Amino acid sequence: MIFPLIFLLLFLLFVLVYLDARRTFPYVYCNAMISAWEGRALTPSRLVELSEADPQAMLSSLSGTDFEGLPGSVLEAERVIRERAVEKYRRILEALPPRGKRFFTTVLERFEVYNLKALLVSLHTGIPPSFLPSPLTSEERLALLSRVKSMEELLKFLAGTDYGEFLSRSMEEYRRRGLAFLLHQLDRYYYTKLWLEAERQRKSIREVIGVECDLVNLKLLARLKSAGVPAVDIRPLLVPTYLIPARVLERMLEAEELSSLLQCLSETPYAEAVARASHQVQAAGSLLPLERELEAGFLRLCRWYSTSDFFSLAPAVCFFYTKEAEVRSLRALLRLRSEKVQPAKCREMLVYAV
Repeated sequence: MIFPLIFLLLFLLFVLVYLDARRTFPYVYCNAMISAWEGRALTPSRLVELSEADPQAMLSSLSGTDFEGLPGSVLEAERVIRERAVEKYRRILEALPPRGKRFFTTVLERFEVYNLKALLVSLHTGIPPSFLPSPLTSEERLALLSRVKSMEELLKFLAGTDYGEFLSRSMEEYRRRGLAFLLHQLDRYYYTKLWLEAERQRKSIREVIGVECDLVNLKLLARLKSAGVPAVDIRPLLVPTYLIPARVLERMLEAEELSSLLQCLSETPYAEAVARASHQVQAAGSLLPLERELEAGFLRLCRWYSTSDFFSLAPAVCFFYTKEAEVRSLRALLRLRSEKVQPAKCREMLVYAV
């Protein structure tokens, strides 16, 4: 009697191992490729060293990284830095299995949102738009987008897409409340879509996207409240919350001073970051030091899940966020040092976890 039971248990174990292998094996090649790339990343200590160099010395000190051999012009170097990162995202997209590819595509849609916002601003100001290269859109399509000269042409260009439908629905409110409201609503639409898709993913993905959504809300609150925007106008712009309870977010909306905002955050899992940054926040009179502290924690979270949840989509998603931080840091250093900004001030702009 016991032998059939043993065989049944062994069979069930085999089935579980087989199903787990089917789920994880498609990610092996992609994540091995990402691991090799991570060995070429700019470390925080190297970024600090680069902050001491002038632009030309900085460009010649990038051997062994993804950014060696950049052009000598700072503007050209910034463009190539962005293009090389985008090429990495394209290669990840090609290597992922279908389910992972769908979610990673949603992560990358933020490039489409950025370019759409750039065009909307251009239509209002008359200044030609400056687009980011996108892993999802060809240069030819971006060129076509740059020729759009009115909202009507834009709606026709985006016909049949999610963002075309969103803009069509938002036209009445846009005419009533203006461009700034529409741009914030576009962000809200994107992050709501991203979160709804993240909810169907593994815990690692849910946590990474959830923490990003909390950071988006915090930055939005900081900027709009400092501009004197009333809570009733900020509330419709907030994205889904994760570790900040709705009741706490509501109190943050009503807070009138920085100290009140910090007190609200002290009741969340971000309390440790608040304690570390509290003195700097009070001295600076803004939430920027706290934003940097929270972003550093977010990047540490990404690095943790990149290794602890290796046989999954997590390394691809986490690589995207850490690479974007690396790109922003390097471009900021190049621009600031070309403007003769002191190294200490440049280091304050680094967005890498240190």
